[in-house]
This record gives sequence, structure tokens and C-alpha cells, in this order.
Amino acid sequence: MTVMAAPVEETSEESAPEEEPRRLGWVFAIAVGVVAGAGFLRFWDLGQRALHHDESLHAYFSWRFAEFFTYDHNPLMHGPFQFHIIAGVFTLFGDSDFTARVAAAAFGTLLVALPFFLRDYLGRPGWIITAVFIALSPTLLYFSRFARGDMFVAVWTLLMVIFIWRYLANPRPAFLAGLAAALALSFATKETTFLTSLIFIGYLNVYTGRELWRRLEGKPVERIQRAATAGAFILGAWAIASLWPLLGPLRRRLSVDSLPVSAAPLLVMGLLTAPQFSAGAQVPAEALGVDLARQWTTFQGHPMTTEIYLGIGAVAFFLVATFAVGFAWNWRTWLLVVAAFYLPYIVLFTTLGTEQDGFASGIWGSLDYWLAQQDVQRGNQPWFYYLMTVPIYEFATLTFALLGGWWALRRGGAFDRFLIVWFLGTLISLSIAGEKMPWLTVHLALPLALLAGRFLGRVVSELGLTARDGGIVSYWRPACVGLAVFLLALSARTSVIASFEHSDRPYELLVYVQTTQELVRVSEMIDAEAARTGLGHDLPIIVDSSDGFTWPWAWYLRDYDHVGYISFDEEYDPPGDSVVLANSGNLGEVDASLYDRQVRYEHRAWFPEAYKHVKFGDFLTSIFDGGTFSRWWRFLARREFEPELGHIDGVAFFPRSYEATD
Repeated sequence: MTVMAAPVEETSEESAPEEEPRRLGWVFAIAVGVVAGAGFLRFWDLGQRALHHDESLHAYFSWRFAEFFTYDHNPLMHGPFQFHIIAGVFTLFGDSDFTARVAAAAFGTLLVALPFFLRDYLGRPGWIITAVFIALSPTLLYFSRFARGDMFVAVWTLLMVIFIWRYLANPRPAFLAGLAAALALSFATKETTFLTSLIFIGYLNVYTGRELWRRLEGKPVERIQRAATAGAFILGAWAIASLWPLLGPLRRRLSVDSLPVSAAPLLVMGLLTAPQFSAGAQVPAEALGVDLARQWTTFQGHPMTTEIYLGIGAVAFFLVATFAVGFAWNWRTWLLVVAAFYLPYIVLFTTLGTEQDGFASGIWGSLDYWLAQQDVQRGNQPWFYYLMTVPIYEFATLTFALLGGWWALRRGGAFDRFLIVWFLGTLISLSIAGEKMPWLTVHLALPLALLAGRFLGRVVSELGLTARDGGIVSYWRPACVGLAVFLLALSARTSVIASFEHSDRPYELLVYVQTTQELVRVSEMIDAEAARTGLGHDLPIIVDSSDGFTWPWAWYLRDYDHVGYISFDEEYDPPGDSVVLANSGNLGEVDASLYDRQVRYEHRAWFPEAYKHVKFGDFLTSIFDGGTFSRWWRFLARREFEPELGHIDGVAFFPRSYEATD
């Protein structure tokens, strides 16, 4: 059965009139300038900063993929997409600190251009203003120059938004296929997609339910029955859409003969996302006392546990159920979106078909791993962490997003409410989640930029009405524009300081924990030693792996053939004929008399986190303390703060002589 296209909900937005060719030329030139400027900021001096611990993981395993075609999906390092694309860059342009970040920088630049495709919703001034906000966002710029999956996910997320709202305006199956492909690539990049997809599905569910309920208006239905039906529609629109072919008697009784147009993206997202949540079946099983670790038998040498049988059953159930619903809904469209979703999903998770376990690792292992990590709470950040990071770095978009949110609740339409739900849903979800990290602020900065651009675009488009307002109120639009220019200038300054001046010193919450330039200099000394001795890449090297010292050394020593990663302890005696890179806490295990030189260096440093120990009540009280305001202003204006940076050091030992290496 085919979903019938229903009129999209009326909003306060009006179609923009056709623009004169000359004006379109200026708009295009401005847009190209914004994107080009964003690209310059993202690619300039991209290899200057030492690779962060996580960056080195992504770069190293991408390098191995490029060199040896070896990659297995590991949820610890998120999805396979970033490894495929970074490996592709390495294959084309070689491996270096610069090329490790090229893909992120390219996607960060693409993100600036994408608001063009929402111009009918953001308005013609609004989409360009949104692009400027994204280009100058301190958070989005910094992590566009960072080898992590968050910038890729930001692009996939915005593409999902584009395809959803383009479909609502013009219901074409191609937009649903684009939505499915973006959703697949997002799942294949990072597990934040689980949160984002639920937020989008939740909004579409309420939107569809409200549209269904509105069709009862004017029909002879009792008030109590109408209220009950409204609640059922709004809460269970997804179920109604899924079971639509089976609800003939109820549809005839209510005289509702077709689904709203919004039901299609709801079904596409819901049906494709449901199997990804299969690992959630463990939660009720554990609550019932089921021993998931119990081994029943073996298969090809692998233990078959209760969890494996549960996983096979849950995944099979969700796949069969969703395919049945999809075929009953619209088999032609369903085949199209299934192909758009599962082809890239399977290709990426199975490493181009070479790793048979990849599909199971993706559809079960991704959520399974991160459910187990919630209690670990890596980063150990307080619940109000993003209430600090967002105002510090996204103050420009936050200011106009707050104004835009107030305006949207009073006069806005469906798209404006969607942006509010997207931001608030993400803020609440990330604040509840166990792991809180600075790069996750990316997923808050993006909807803020759209909210701010939408509101400010409206203000700019109505500047011509100022003269007719009269009185003091006539100045509020020019005042908003003036404030925007001032805040954008401050935002640009903050972006440059964070991404260039402080890029490898953790004076920023965004920088968090950072590998220092001293480590890079030591790696250059090792290269010089390899050249001096004539050993080249046969130079023997021992790395103390305690406290995570393996990283980023595994990346910087990737070309050396004889590197050992060993945790130093009382039973280990490092050889005197190898370069030794020791944790400064384990110097007692190294006989310094065997070595010609010792070079102490900072391995990594981190932002002082005194805020972790502040109780919420004390925080509220301190807001009215003049000293607190003074300290915050010094940090915001000049990045001055009292506590010293935290750091952990290493010592490089260079031996007096080397033995030949086999």
C-alpha cells in the first residue's frame, strides 16, 4: 500500500519570492566566500598539533588498513567509516599528522555548505547566517581539525534533517533513500546515532500523531473519545503507521483513509533503527536474572553462551518484523530504502566483505559495548558539564538560539519546534549518558547554529519593517544585528585561540587531554638517531606501555620494525642496547648507567578540572560572588586561570651502543 501525501503542517513561514538574477549572484558569491573561508580555517596548518591519544588510535589503525588491508570493527573506537575514509586518504596522499585530519577537515567544510539545502526553512538570509555560525563555531572548527568521528556524524545528522524536511515538502522516494543512507553511515560512524535517531523518531511520532488527530476535527466524535484518540495517536503514531494495513475497521470508523506524509520518514527511521537496538534485549533479561554468560556448547571452537543465542534471536526477530512491516507498507519504496541502508552498512562493517563477523559486531556489538560502558563513566564529568562547555564556546549561537526558541514557541512552525526538540533532546541525553567528553559538544553546537541562524535570518529579512514599527520597539531588529556582529567577532577570536594559539596546550576545555609538542620533538630525535647510527627503521625501541603510554607512540613509531610495548614492573629489566621510552613513574626500573643520554619530556597535559569538586548548591551561591565573576571573565577574555595544568612525563633513554637487529 502506498503512503498518500498529505499537506504538510501549516507554519508561519512563507515561500520566498523569486529573486532577481543579480541578487542571486551576490547570494551565491557570499555563500562561496563563506565556505572557502571555512575551508581555509579547517585546512590551514592542519598538521601542526601533535596527535591526541584518540587521534593516534584512529590514525594508526587506518594506516594499518591502508598498508595491510587489515581492519576489524571494534566498538571501543566506534564505527568503521572513519577508518575506511582515513585509510583512503592515506592511500591517495600518504600518511602524516596532516593527512590523518584531512577527512575531518573536508567534512567540516562540507557541513558549512549544507544549510543551503534547508534554505526554504531557514530563509534566504537565514541559511547563509547559519553557514557563518557553523564556520566560526569554536567547537565545530576545533573538531573539524581533529581525527575523530564526530564531524562525520555531524554531516550525516544534518543530511538526515535535510532529507526529512525536503520529503515533507516534496514527498519523493529519493529523499527517503537519502535518509536511509545517511542513517546507515551515521550508525557506521559513531554510537551517538542511537540517541539522535530516537530524538528524531520521537519528534516524527508526535508530528504524525498530531496530523492524524487533526483529521478528526469536524467529524461527529464525542469529546471524551476525541481526547482519548488524540492521546493514542500522539503516543502511538509509530504503531498505527506500522499496523496501518491491519486497521481497516478502525480507519473506516474514524473516517481516516490515509496516512500523513510524515508517516513515511517515521516508518523509514523506525524500521531501520529497530534492529540496531537488538542488544537492548539484554536489559530485561538481566533484570529477570538470566545468566547471559552461561556457556551451552561450542561452535567451531567458539563458546556459545546465552548472550549469543539471545543475540541471534533478537536480531532475527527485529529483522523479520521490520521487513514484514516495510513490505506491507510499500514494497517498492521499502526495497529502495533497504538497499540504501544495508548496502553501505554491510560493506563498511564487513570491511568490504572480508570480515564475516562484522555485521554481527555492528548490529549487536555496538550497543552491547556502550551499554556496558555507561557505569564506567569515562571522563568522570559532572552532570552540568555541557552547561559549562556550551556557554563558554557557543555563546554566539546560544544567545540567538534562546531568542529563537522563545520566538518559535510563540510564532514558529513545525521546523522551528523540531530544532528545539533536537537541541534539548541531545542536551538531556548527553547529560544523562555516562561518558561526557568535549567532542560531544559538537552535537549540541550544530542544532544551536540552525536555531540561531533561523531566528537571525528572520530578523534580517524584516529589517525593512523597522521604520513602520515606531517607538523604541523599532530599534530591536538593528540591535539584534549589531549584537550578532559583536558576538560573531568574539566567536571568531575564540575559535582562532582554541584551534591555533592553544591547539596543543590544554588551556581550553575543548583541548581536554593533549599530547605535547615535546613528544613530537623526541620522535624527531629518534629519527635523527636512526639516521646517525645507520640502523634506520631497524633501530630497536622499547616503549613503557603503562598509563596508556603506547599512544601516541604507536603512531609516531609506525615505520620502525623493532618496537616493543611492555609495561615496566619490578620483574622487567629494559635492555641497554635499545632506545627506551619510559614513564617517569617507572624510572627505578631503568639502569641509567647503560645510556648515553636522557631526555625528559611531557607526554601529555590536561586542563585543570577543579569544577568537578564543586557542589551544585555551592555553584549557585558562587554565581553572585564577585570573585567568581572576575575569575570567569579572566578565563573568557584572556584564558587566565589559577590552577596549573596537569601533566604526566616520560623519559627517553638513548643507549651508548646498539647490537645488530635480526
